[in-house]
Amino acid sequence: ENRDIDLLIAGATHTLERNVREQSTGSGFAFSTPYFYDGLRYQGMDTYVVCAEEMKRYDECSTLSICVSAVYSTSYNTISALFPPEFYKVAPSVDDMRNMFLNGTCNVLAVESLQLTAIFHDSDTVIEELTSGNRSLTKEPLAIATCTHDTEWSDIMNWVIYSLIYGEIQGLQQDLTRCQQSFSTREGYSTLPFANAVYCVGNYGEILSRDFDDAIRSEINEINKGTGMHYCIPFGEIGGPGTEDDMFLNTTLVSIQATSELRCGVIAPDGVFERNLTKFGLDYCRTMAAAIFYGKSDAVEIFFESDEQAYTALLARDLDVVVGGKIDMVNDLDLGLTFSTPYFISDQLEFQDVGFYSFVTRKDDFMFSLFVDTIVLSTFYAYDNGIAKEEGFEMPLISIFGPDMLWALRDAISFSGNYVELFRQHFPQYHPPGRNGLNKDSANPQFLPRPGISSHFNRLLKARLV
Repeated sequence: ENRDIDLLIAGATHTLERNVREQSTGSGFAFSTPYFYDGLRYQGMDTYVVCAEEMKRYDECSTLSICVSAVYSTSYNTISALFPPEFYKVAPSVDDMRNMFLNGTCNVLAVESLQLTAIFHDSDTVIEELTSGNRSLTKEPLAIATCTHDTEWSDIMNWVIYSLIYGEIQGLQQDLTRCQQSFSTREGYSTLPFANAVYCVGNYGEILSRDFDDAIRSEINEINKGTGMHYCIPFGEIGGPGTEDDMFLNTTLVSIQATSELRCGVIAPDGVFERNLTKFGLDYCRTMAAAIFYGKSDAVEIFFESDEQAYTALLARDLDVVVGGKIDMVNDLDLGLTFSTPYFISDQLEFQDVGFYSFVTRKDDFMFSLFVDTIVLSTFYAYDNGIAKEEGFEMPLISIFGPDMLWALRDAISFSGNYVELFRQHFPQYHPPGRNGLNKDSANPQFLPRPGISSHFNRLLKARLV
């Protein structure tokens, strides 16, 4: 918050609430793509882990005692909502949690995977003897947090993580002879030597294995090979009292409402598949309009453009948003653009050819970019929570963008339906949907680098050979 540090990496769970207002600081933060997907699970003595998962508190479960950390608010809030106070004990610190379990004060721990390793950092045998619960109680996408005033810095963190993943896929490892000591960014941030992340430190798997047992790497933290990748970050507390200040921080949104129409550029390549993809993007434009204009989905002017034309018009402020933009290293880092969470991912087997299709906004308005991202995520959220089009009113109220946007998620889903409903309208032949499946239960691998990283590594390698 005070800019005394450049980034926060340890234990920072990305939630929508924290993008706008983190509770302890009152400030919002930008978050990278997750570097580890975790979740709260029960760990402990076999019988009592079953008791905890079944929320049973009688007979053999009458002596259930769950240790929960006071350090991690999500853990405490989750367990205190599931059990009366006499069935859980609050540990002031990680060391206290360890001691309370070992001395029998509690027989179950409510912890995330990385927390468990920290608690028993010198006692691998204890971890091996614990029984792990079968389901995750929370989603904890751990990401690098940075200040919202410097979104380029957050984007650079994304590509560092993609580089580590690319290194693992390619079998590239730490090699100090290739660790580059000097570089220039005169031609843009995409010329930063991201390969240094691998050559100077190691690939993703190398880094993880240095500090953690192999068992900690659950399926969701593996390399994706074609299964569903759409993942909804936790929203957090997004429905509290909103203020007019929240609205006016979102300058682009205020401007759009003043003109009574969203100007949406649609990138429209040729071909049958592309036409379906274009129509899919069109519906997302209308969903965005419904969210902004109280359910009026036709309050949108559509412009069909090539990608170059669309980006030029967006940067010139002739468009408010572009749909159908493909994430690429140069586009993301050098053009002043922000790419949303992808709403469509192509199914090519070779990761270099995978297309990630997103909304595109200008990088100079973090709050509007976040609003656009939130509407994409809302279609995932609706499916995750069993909310269909006719049940759109069951979506949460959202005040973090100001009181005028309180019903934005309800209006969006009442028009579009959830992601699966929307997807099947345009791609009925996709069964199963491949990478466009929802990673609802965090069961599928989530890691895949974005396009541009392969050519970047190859270019740096050639430059070093000259």
